[in-house]
Amino acid sequence: MALDAGQLHALVGVSLNTYFTTNLKNSGRSR
Repeated sequence: MALDAGQLHALVGVSLNTYFTTNLKNSGRSR
């Protein structure tokens, strides 16, 4: 199943959003 550009962009956006959100929570918690 191939992803089109829109789906790929959305998937990457969600992944990055989740990644940075957890990173910020973790760094904020450890401080």
